Amino acid sequence: MLAPSLVALALCSAAHGGNGRLVLSARAGAGWAGDTYLGADMGGGAFAELAPSARLDLSLAPRLKLDATGEVSLARYQAGGFGATSGSAGVRTRWLGDGWDASLAAAVEHAAFTSGVPLGDLAAGPQVDATTAALLTPQLRVRTGPVALRAAVTGALRSSRASGDRVGERGLAALAAAEWAPCRRAALELSLRHERVASEDPAFELRAWGGAASALLNPAGALEASAVAQVHRAALHGGVDETAWRATLDLAHPAGPVWLVVSGGWARSATGGAGRAVADRATVFAGVRGSARVLSW
Repeated sequence: MLAPSLVALALCSAAHGGNGRLVLSARAGAGWAGDTYLGADMGGGAFAELAPSARLDLSLAPRLKLDATGEVSLARYQAGGFGATSGSAGVRTRWLGDGWDASLAAAVEHAAFTSGVPLGDLAAGPQVDATTAALLTPQLRVRTGPVALRAAVTGALRSSRASGDRVGERGLAALAAAEWAPCRRAALELSLRHERVASEDPAFELRAWGGAASALLNPAGALEASAVAQVHRAALHGGVDETAWRATLDLAHPAGPVWLVVSGGWARSATGGAGRAVADRATVFAGVRGSARVLSW
């Protein structure tokens, strides 16, 4: 059900001759994973995933846009009977200028797991079985021809549950990215990110640096292909450091009213400190995704 404030914004948008739409989407499928998560040592096996979502887009004025999103994800793994449930909701306002746009986004996220998982997708991170976060992200994007520069800062307040106790965290992350879109059917992006997390529990504190390269290709107007390569280095409490590499490839093709999706991923983590450990994880996934516009004006 839409929040009353969003309904009011939608009516205001329509009254001023703006445009709006509400789209419901879902993704479902199954695959195989070499482990339930990076460094779990639970063994490989099949998994299934279902992720319904909704998106509301409003044009409040020619240069003022607003969108609200919500998603729920349910995943179940054969290995160890592991399950994960997550949900997120967010609102973003965008101001469009001549050659630039600025946005302010606010979001809340929650995830729960049937057994402990390392926080932040780090194999050496502290184990948590639930986490809730509130995030605020201002962003500025400047365009010059096919090139765009983007800068964003994210502040986060997080509460995680570890061994039955709640632990609070405060995070701040900065992102800088360069985008190149030589045509409407291709785009490349390079980005750098720095993050610091402070906590009442020293085990949850970290400093992290990372970089990513991504490419999007839509050669035939139907097939969609995207690839992402990432490297992430984190310094954790107790002199432990971890470097993680990740690569993913996603393909999607329309099949009637839905899209067929196939994806593959690989990740490796190398942890240093008192002892050194290396963990690998590979995944393949196949499924369908679809969407339906239920309201438009």
